Amino acid sequence: MRALVAAGTQRSLDALVGACKDNDAEVQIFAVDGLVNFYLPGYVATGMSASLKRAGGVVTSRWSDGENTDVVEPDTPVRPEIVQALSGIATGGSAMESRANAARALGILRARMAYRRY
Repeated sequence: MRALVAAGTQRSLDALVGACKDNDAEVQIFAVDGLVNFYLPGYVATGMSASLKRAGGVVTSRWSDGENTDVVEPDTPVRPEIVQALSGIATGGSAMESRANAARALGILRARMAYRRY
């Protein structure tokens, strides 16, 4: 998964969208960070996947108390299937950490159409 995220190419997007459907929270987190990294290069170094730790079956991460200024330019086109995959994790991810990470990603990508579903 790390290699796929590190690739950061157009061709890796479909595989990362597919990985969003995995039931493992760690895989979901890496997939989300990889999708954001495509639109905001360098994000994986500061995203949730950079601080992941697995303790048995539980995935934990540390959240920064600092201000998050990561956001794409307003006119950046984000593929609809990516927004749909992120919305799916935000509303039904396998762990609270993966849900929070997906919600953060939707904000970073300015994915307004994700919020229109509700």
